[in-house]
This record gives sequence, structure tokens and C-alpha cells, in this order.
Amino acid sequence: MPADDDADGAIDHVVVHARTGFDRAALRALVQLRQVWGHGSANLALALMDLGSPDELGCLRRDAPRLGLAPQLGTARLWESLTPFVPPRHAKVRGGRVCDAPDEQVARLLALHGLPPVHVEALAANEVTPPRPPAPIGWHRFRRFRESGGGSRGMNVALGFRLCFEHPVTGPIALGYAAHQGLGQFVAVE
Repeated sequence: MPADDDADGAIDHVVVHARTGFDRAALRALVQLRQVWGHGSANLALALMDLGSPDELGCLRRDAPRLGLAPQLGTARLWESLTPFVPPRHAKVRGGRVCDAPDEQVARLLALHGLPPVHVEALAANEVTPPRPPAPIGWHRFRRFRESGGGSRGMNVALGFRLCFEHPVTGPIALGYAAHQGLGQFVAVE
């Protein structure tokens, strides 16, 4: 997951997470990875910063710049969109009622990930809890589709959400279309 934890509008680092941990071969690959291809520019140099569990490396968004930890791995009751959620399914009207609205899709995906029930509310990019870039990037300005290849996407919209859990949960939380490529990320707020 790409991360901009100092809120300057540029990616600072990439968080790599596996719920069941990494085996020796995966750890060796992470340690040996020194550069990746940069789209439209030179290759990007990489350096492994740390290894650990979410409990060791996670923090709240406000503490990330000071501590150098990842709010995507934090533990919190309140989570906010870092990158836009793109619904994987189309909303439908059944019996005069809208079904599969984006907020319902977020709640359904959280349940599929084994997370407890949540209150989901819409969040504009300029409403996210600081720190945030001086000029927050609107959700609609993110690239929300792939030039080639497959992938299933519903509506061509980009939305932000605030998730309010009854009890703190530990991240990462990434949901929706292209969540494995950086969209749909949430960060721990409080």
C-alpha cells in the first residue's frame, strides 16, 4: 500500500502486509528488493525500513509524521479514507429501494474481512483529519481504472468514508476495486 504519512502529497513509502506473516522466501525477497520501475520516470530506489507486526508498526494518523510509523496498520475505533473507495458493484433499485449503495458495499466488504459491524458515513477529501496535504486531492482526481487487463468495477465514482467501530480494530483496511493497488485505503484516526 503506498503511503504519504508526512502529508506532503508525495508517496513516502510502501507498506507490505500479509495477514499470516511472511515465510523465509518472502522475507528474503523483501530484503533484496532495491528498485522498482517508475511509470514515466526513472526506476525508484527502495530501502527496507522495518519489519514487524501491526502492533509494532502501527499508529494513529496524527502520530505518523513524528514517529515514522504507519497509520494503515494502526488500531483505532475511527478510520478514514486515505485513498478513494471505488465500488466493485453497481448500485441497484429493487422494490423502489436502492440496494448495494456504496456505503452498503463498504459495510459488506468489512464483514467479509471479518471485521465487526460499523457505522459508515460519507467523507469529502477536504474533511479528512489532519495531517493532510496543504491542498487535499479530490477523490475524483485519483486514477480509478486499469488501462489493460481485467478487474471488476461498478460505478466509475470515487468516494471517501469515515468508519466508526464500536471497539478499536487493527488495520490494514483496504476495500473495493483496485484495493490491492492502493485504492480504498483507510487510516487509523482515533
